[in-house]
Parts: sequence; C-alpha cells; structure tokens
Amino acid sequence: MSAKSGKNWFSKKENKDKVNERRRERYANDPAYRERAKKQAAEYRREHAKGREAPPEGYSLTAAQVAEGLGVSAATLRAWREKGYYPAPKEVGGRLWFTQAQAARLGALRDELAKLPRRRPLRADQQAALDGAVKAAGAGWQAA
Repeated sequence: MSAKSGKNWFSKKENKDKVNERRRERYANDPAYRERAKKQAAEYRREHAKGREAPPEGYSLTAAQVAEGLGVSAATLRAWREKGYYPAPKEVGGRLWFTQAQAARLGALRDELAKLPRRRPLRADQQAALDGAVKAAGAGWQAA
C-alpha cells in the first residue's frame, strides 16, 4: 500500500495483531527487551502522573468511583450529565471530582431512573417524576 493512499500498514487489524504477537514473544523471551519495556512504562507513568493534581477540598470521589458505587458505567454518568440530569462537577487536572453528598444525590436519581420504562416515551406522570428527581439532584449542588 502506498504512503499516499491515506492508510498505513499498521492500520490493518491483522498487521497490528502480528506486531503485538511479536512484541509479546520478545518480551517473554528477551530479558534485556523486558527490562527496557519496564523502564519505559515506569517513565511513562511518572510523566503522566505529574499532571494530576490533588482533589479540591471536600471532593473525594472521582467519576469512576461514583459510577462504580452507583452500579452504573462511567459512560452512563457522562450521558446523564450531557442530558442535563445534574450540574457539571468540579474538574481539576482533567478529572471530575464529586463530594459524598453529590454521589448520594446521584444515587437517588439512579433509583428514580430505574423506575421508568426503557426506550419508550414517558407518560406525563413519569416525566413529572423524572423532572422532580433531576431537580432534586441539582438542588444544593455546589458550583464547579
């Protein structure tokens, strides 16, 4: 494949698999390669840990921790935020931080959402319940 076509050799899945298999074999059989890979990985972790800042005062939970505690995925938590179900949390160092009280409000919201039918238009009473739960989740939410 030519360089001008826009796709490179590594973009094909079977080629990626071949390269990764060779790397795994070399890692397993070559101690010098393994040590170099470990050093590079440790250096990468150190470099990327530098940008992480401590959580703000009173904020102790990351989005992943809140999602795990609620029993939902982080993608679900993001979708709720995009739909306006709760205000934006505090963002520091590229991470979203929540307080325990905010996590509890999201738990109540999750409970209300679990009562609603999936993939169906909501009746007026169901929409009113959802609106009330969203309002309660956002009430008293500390500004980010």
